[in-house]
Amino acid sequence: MRIGNMRLEEYLKYTMEEDDEYYHKVIWYINALQIGKEKYSIGYCTYGNGIAFVTKDSVVTLLIDNVRVNPAYYCSDARWCVNESCPLSEGKYSKENPLRGKIDTGEIEEKLERIGFKFDDMIDRIAFEKPVIKIQEMNGE
Repeated sequence: MRIGNMRLEEYLKYTMEEDDEYYHKVIWYINALQIGKEKYSIGYCTYGNGIAFVTKDSVVTLLIDNVRVNPAYYCSDARWCVNESCPLSEGKYSKENPLRGKIDTGEIEEKLERIGFKFDDMIDRIAFEKPVIKIQEMNGE
């Protein structure tokens, strides 16, 4: 039996390990992005060094505070990850990805850095009253 790219026995061994090197922090920028009229929070993964999550659901920003990664096989949240440069990402081409066809995650990272927000491991969450990045919908979509 296989789970993701791993055989069952590898997966069980992997989940029983409690080694910190497999946990990687997710830094949340809450309400940082607006696409059309919808506000989104973006999660920056310190493993893939890029924006991995985009959500309208504020509960997600509380539930996902790290990802568990075995670089050779598996990421606990790969199916939702939109990081285009992460080899473990499975969600970057998903129809549910609100960024798909609108903007590259690298562009969002550059814009946040330009206005002074660094992706720093010492930060857990930053909440914005108003979105700092706005993407206009094209063709009435």
